[in-house]
Amino acid sequence: KQINFSYISIASSSCYGTCPVYNLELYKDGSIKFHCSSYCKKIGYFEGKLTSDDLNKVKDFISYLNLKNDSTIFETPIDAPTAAVELKVNNRKFHFYGYPREFQNKLNDLINELFSIVEKSTLTKTKNILTFKTNLREPPTEQTIEFIPPIVEDEPTTNSN
Repeated sequence: KQINFSYISIASSSCYGTCPVYNLELYKDGSIKFHCSSYCKKIGYFEGKLTSDDLNKVKDFISYLNLKNDSTIFETPIDAPTAAVELKVNNRKFHFYGYPREFQNKLNDLINELFSIVEKSTLTKTKNILTFKTNLREPPTEQTIEFIPPIVEDEPTTNSN
């Protein structure tokens, strides 16, 4: 199907294991910005340009996505990474937030392909800081509640005389 891809932004958080923590932005001209703080081959801030073959692969993956809703939020298990993805395709923005394994398979394929492309690409390390674009309209909220421990009364003692 015909797509007019403008950009994709991806951010992935840590887990209790070896989940890569990174932010990535790719634009329609193939320019890419990447930052990884842990569990990646490239640690730090990087910029560069994808080859036309790699950019066409990405566009191919995007063409197979089922883009119906503007925003989809999924629950994240306790020991799992959270991902935020924003795509702009055919002048519409699409947001996905939460546990990546809950995302549609084709979106996971796209995320994995992009991460693989970045890991093998020749990117220039830079001191520039990546400004991540994703800004969900209704992000999940965390609330801190005051915890009051339960009152445990001593069990009555019984005399066994």
